[in-house]
Amino acid sequence: MRGIRDDLVASGGYLGDPKLNVRQAFRWVQFEKGRILCTRQVAAAYDEAYAIFKDNVVAVDAPPAPDAANLCGVYRIDEALFFMTADGNWNPKSDFGDFEESKATCLLAAAHESVFAKDYALMNKNINILVRMGVSGDNRVLRGIFNVTDDGRKLLKLRHVLFEAIEVKESNDGADQVESDAAHSDGDGEDGDEDDEYALDDLLQVTANGGRHLTKKEELEFLIKGWPVKMRVAKEELAALVNSHQVTPIIAFDMSSDRILPSTYETQLKGADVQVHFNLLHWAFGYTKKPSTLSDTIVADLANMRIIVPGKVAPSHSKSSPRKKRVWQKDVFTPQKKGRSV
Repeated sequence: MRGIRDDLVASGGYLGDPKLNVRQAFRWVQFEKGRILCTRQVAAAYDEAYAIFKDNVVAVDAPPAPDAANLCGVYRIDEALFFMTADGNWNPKSDFGDFEESKATCLLAAAHESVFAKDYALMNKNINILVRMGVSGDNRVLRGIFNVTDDGRKLLKLRHVLFEAIEVKESNDGADQVESDAAHSDGDGEDGDEDDEYALDDLLQVTANGGRHLTKKEELEFLIKGWPVKMRVAKEELAALVNSHQVTPIIAFDMSSDRILPSTYETQLKGADVQVHFNLLHWAFGYTKKPSTLSDTIVADLANMRIIVPGKVAPSHSKSSPRKKRVWQKDVFTPQKKGRSV
């Protein structure tokens, strides 16, 4: 555990590092209608690129979104208000958005493991500093970043957007073409399987699951045509999205560094100590002429997570394959959402 912590400290974004000065290390950068928390170096590079663009908007393209800072910490995924599932606990009777706007969420509490539990207070302090750096400064309502449990605990809220719209490209004959996993063949061994395999490898960011290739049934769980929602109404909504959206599975690994199957998100993640990497994004809403409408929304957007200590609720018959463990490669587990539009 101490070795894991040492690696996190060395990465530069561990919120429990007593030597990390978040005010000096990070800065919020305006991009389009929102803001992204970036490292100071990335923010300076973006400012320079944007200044060049402003000097000649005709000849120079606007710079893309800057890379978000990769913040990390080790937390316990709290049992309360756990919605880190395939349907994100979407409820058409109470949710304002449609199913394609579903977000998987959970709350992050102090880790059970004592090495990381000692850092919890400092991690909370640093998050609060970053939030204060990001808010508009006019005492408007803060939304998104924290949630209060029924027993009164204020915890950091982690979220993950589950679906994204597919880009529609125009073909040579003028007809629209939609590229998605649904466009491939559903048959076993038919044309299109090879394309499915390449698409899946890119999606999972690994070519095999601990040395064992995923079964066809397991592969389907990571694609919208096999996304394992449970509620009947969610299944109906999902069917309507197959040709217009693609699923963005949660990037989560178990203790053996095997990708966690979407159907087992709850059984494996709930109550577990996890190493979490995430980005901070900010939006300001409302009309200045109507102060009652003003709010700041700051979200902790999940990049990836890995189980450090299993939760008590996790079953012994995990769907991960019972094979020998492989050494966790640190570079496999640190992708961040680069260039994410806000």
